[in-house]
Amino acid sequence: MIKLFDIEAWLTALSFVPTTDRLTWTYTTSAGYVISVAIDSSDPCNSKISFGSKIVVGHKGVCNFKKLENFVGLECVIRLLEKGYSPSCIELEKTWPSGHSTSGRLDILLFRGKGAKRKSFAMIECKQWGTEYSDERNKMLKDGGQLFSYAIQEPTTEYLTLYASTLDPGGSIKMIAEQVHYAPINVGNQEENYTAWDKSFQLGGLLSDISGPYLSSKKNLKKEDLIELDQETGQGLFNSFAEILRRHAISDKSNAFNKIFNLFVCKICDEDCKSPADELDFQWKIADTAKALIETRLSALYIKGLKDYLQVDIENAYFSPLAEFSFIDTYDLKSYERNASVIREVVELLQPYQIKYTQKHQFLGDFFEDLLNSGIKQEAGQFFTPTIVARFFLKSVPVHSLIESKIKSGSSDILPYLIDYSCGAGHFLTEAIDEIQQKIDVIDPANLVGRYQKKFLAIKDNFYWAKDYIYGIEKDYRLAKTTKIAMFLYGDGDAVIINGDGLDDFNASKTYKGLLKINDKRKYLEQFDVVVSNPPFSISGFKSDIPLVDENFTLGANLGLNSSEIECLFIERCGQLLKPGGYMGLILPLSILNNEYRVYQEARKLLLVQFEIAGLVEMRDKTFKPTNTTTVGIFGRKRSQDVLRSKTIELCQALLGVVPASDEAKDAISFATKAGVEKNIIEHQAAELLQQLIDKSSPLVVEGCGLSDEIAIALIAFLNDRKVALVFTGDKKEQEAFLGYRYSSGRGRESVEELRSPEGELLSSLYDENNLHNPEKANAHILAAFDQSPLPVPIELEKSVKYSSLNQLLCFKSFTIENPSTAFASDTGDIESNSPFGDFIDDMSQVTIDWDSLISKAEIVPISGLVYSKKSETPRQTNNRVLTASNLCLRTGKIDTSAKLIYLEESFVIDETLCPQKGDIVISKASGSLKHLGKAIYIDENLPGHAVGGFLMILRFSNEKLGKAIFYRLLSKKFRLYVASLKGQNINNIDLGDIQRARLTIPLDLDTFYKSAIKKEAQLKSITKKLTNLRK
Repeated sequence: MIKLFDIEAWLTALSFVPTTDRLTWTYTTSAGYVISVAIDSSDPCNSKISFGSKIVVGHKGVCNFKKLENFVGLECVIRLLEKGYSPSCIELEKTWPSGHSTSGRLDILLFRGKGAKRKSFAMIECKQWGTEYSDERNKMLKDGGQLFSYAIQEPTTEYLTLYASTLDPGGSIKMIAEQVHYAPINVGNQEENYTAWDKSFQLGGLLSDISGPYLSSKKNLKKEDLIELDQETGQGLFNSFAEILRRHAISDKSNAFNKIFNLFVCKICDEDCKSPADELDFQWKIADTAKALIETRLSALYIKGLKDYLQVDIENAYFSPLAEFSFIDTYDLKSYERNASVIREVVELLQPYQIKYTQKHQFLGDFFEDLLNSGIKQEAGQFFTPTIVARFFLKSVPVHSLIESKIKSGSSDILPYLIDYSCGAGHFLTEAIDEIQQKIDVIDPANLVGRYQKKFLAIKDNFYWAKDYIYGIEKDYRLAKTTKIAMFLYGDGDAVIINGDGLDDFNASKTYKGLLKINDKRKYLEQFDVVVSNPPFSISGFKSDIPLVDENFTLGANLGLNSSEIECLFIERCGQLLKPGGYMGLILPLSILNNEYRVYQEARKLLLVQFEIAGLVEMRDKTFKPTNTTTVGIFGRKRSQDVLRSKTIELCQALLGVVPASDEAKDAISFATKAGVEKNIIEHQAAELLQQLIDKSSPLVVEGCGLSDEIAIALIAFLNDRKVALVFTGDKKEQEAFLGYRYSSGRGRESVEELRSPEGELLSSLYDENNLHNPEKANAHILAAFDQSPLPVPIELEKSVKYSSLNQLLCFKSFTIENPSTAFASDTGDIESNSPFGDFIDDMSQVTIDWDSLISKAEIVPISGLVYSKKSETPRQTNNRVLTASNLCLRTGKIDTSAKLIYLEESFVIDETLCPQKGDIVISKASGSLKHLGKAIYIDENLPGHAVGGFLMILRFSNEKLGKAIFYRLLSKKFRLYVASLKGQNINNIDLGDIQRARLTIPLDLDTFYKSAIKKEAQLKSITKKLTNLRK
């Protein structure tokens, strides 16, 4: 709704003068011509514009303010009058006869000459600034649009001009005009004229600052002529790009948008190295040629840009403009000219606008996201972090308190040094800069002194500080280039972006610089305050690509040439980069918590020793669109070596009885004992370790990985008697409500749609945009866990946020960590025990099932189900029967052979070991329902000729009492809750490894439990028999 304030603001900017009562406003040209506006205070939109007696107005709809476009028309008329055009040569809302009616209305028609010599000179179509302007420009490129349809009515027309203007927040008017020289292409009908047009525009034309009446001569753009982009125009740019690609039938969108990013490098470099009065190279110049534009100016800008921004030196002998700017395959003159036409259109689209800023422009970031989602394909092990998730991570790491502590300590660097060592498209970096800038904006310079205050004042009002404090490393050259463009579009262009390997050697690297480059040989850099990253994972055979991997990474010893566990090295690299007390926020696959391969165990030892873990965030499949992998966010603070050595010495001395053990040390030793650590072994290891720690000539670096398992168990228990915040994003649709965004598809591209209220508030449980410590948001609880000051969890978050003792989450034997979602499974009210007697198994003292030992001794024999070809099935009943999950009856707890069986041909030979035997447990490994996933049946008698199918497995026992105890544990609520926690991770599948990771317990006294179970079963059998007799 247009208000009186808006009208008065426009009129003031146009130099209208109001009467005392402000009801009449007049504008007088230097020649004395008057345009006036009569204000209707009761209905401002109905205020009347009088264009004077000489300007012809074909329709009165242009003489009010009911449409924003009318402001543009009024402003354009005044601009024409100021240039010296006679009002009698201006006609508004011109129409022409068309069949039984009239044509559409042209906004402004300029005439030249008088009387019989009067003829059409130029046609001007006025549009609202932004999307409406961009849409009409695209229509012109598509089929000529409105202007070409009007021009056919006036054969003498020389110029067609598309025009828009707007009032900026400062009260000044900015405009854009793009002109088509129509006279040379007026060769026939509308379609022929459109075909003759080369689809290029002249910027400014007859409305440019240097043009007088009927002088439409073009000038080349200078930097000072660039127009500052706003949100509406930014939104239209993407659609204009897409329209160019559509019109030229360019189907390889990934390549096309990569070339557009290359052109952005040229555009940014051009703006960056020119002074305001300099003529720009990124434009289609007067009398320009494709060769001059592409092979000379763009090539030079691109080479310079890559060197300046990414330290990539391109040798001319190996540089091909056709390769770097080729939207289509170029193999002859015709294809060269077609490709040149695309380049010219993209250049002309971008050339009027300023792209490089020193302040954040969110709409430019949105525009970049549109390009990114459409043009960048994510490769194996690589997926981009949605902006909201990146923002959550930066709001969960105590950046603000870190800056405050630096100020209080009198540090010369009050800002944190931050790095993303696998920065992808740069989301963590752009959000980090924004988060730090928010803190900078509220810092009182009076709290700083001397040169520190001067340094701060020099950087506080722009993002120049980023060049010293923000680092990004990206191995993929294409993505590194994309990240640098993102930095510029977000206003953060001075951040250090390195096209290199995040796992490179700090000394030998040819790409590292600044804080990352050192002159001596060492593993630990310890230069950064914060590491936030979403590094790649599961890349087969990566080890051979990592420089000096075995020298630089202790975990390298656990990797083979075909290993894929690259995420483990990124954990170790995180510890190498951070200063003591530095913070990390990493996104890793959930399997990092419980995969029992040796390299994962060693990585967890490192993680639990080197870091104080504050938060674990389990993020399910809707967090990252291109992958269904469930991930975990790990937040921690790095322990100093002084603390680690001191704590390790204290533990070793306690183990050896050198000093009295503290309560914490006693608890740690108790944890080790319960995990099966033998006293004599750990004492021997403690003696050796203590000697290494007190050796001042070569003090041991306590890394965690590399320690013996026995010592590591005790040390981890000793260090981690602390609370950790657990966050679970939920399942299925509830994820979107928790995250605050969803993925949507449209016009051939996927995008992230933020969920906001009508007032614009982000509807997310991750963080509050205005209150960092809102207890109703997950980030506040992670921040509280860093300080070990848990907040009360509000009711709304009880199914998503909890605090837990870290030691209670650990399985010390394999160093696994429980998935955060497991802690919330108990909140699922509809999950109960499958035991008909309730969980009487929990009434006795328990011991953890040592699966590895029992299996190695053949006390438990796991047997996988039968795998066969569908061709072996037969509809006829045979003696070869296959049991499925449908035959496992939860109601009776028995095998139900009356349910549907699968029959195999008589010729098929079934291994009798696959047939259930008395004392076996048969378990369902897969099911479309969680109710039936993991259900277990105890076998009371042999079932020859009935093999278990591939979705079932058998547990066979040498000890019937052990089998009976494990059976009732698999029926228990504890196990059912664990099965429920697997939903969305390995959805509706469970295997023996999953069961082992559940850390199930059974009664210590198996004899007593067995007698109790047999007695209860006999009673149930007796009752069932009596009920059956009563029914007869």
